[in-house]
Amino acid sequence: MQFKQDHLRQQFYDLSATDPRPRALALELDFFFRQKFGRELIVTSVGRTEEEQKRLYPEFFARVGRVRPSAHLDRPCRAVDLRSRDLTPEEIEALRNYFDTWWAELPGWAFLVNDRGGAFPHIHIQVGKKI
Repeated sequence: MQFKQDHLRQQFYDLSATDPRPRALALELDFFFRQKFGRELIVTSVGRTEEEQKRLYPEFFARVGRVRPSAHLDRPCRAVDLRSRDLTPEEIEALRNYFDTWWAELPGWAFLVNDRGGAFPHIHIQVGKKI
């Protein structure tokens, strides 16, 4: 697994900053992707501050008057973003199918492809809130 910036690697592996479940999910998706396609996934975002969220989604803030809700804002963080601009539609679909096979039925777990509006194209993976 690669990281867009060094601080993301530190945050990803920080036991107090990131919930272990999205970390495990991202590592498993990366393992699958390397086995199938021979390349590594790239982490582009882990936890965020409200100010970072506001900068990424200014239209939401302007329309609603608050930051867009996100599992990236939770502490510990429940989401990881993966770069998708270098992936083919077939590679993204393979990742989605792998996710759906093992985790889609879990409450709050998601695999979302964001390719429009606001943020750069990415795959957003998240896990449900801890009860």
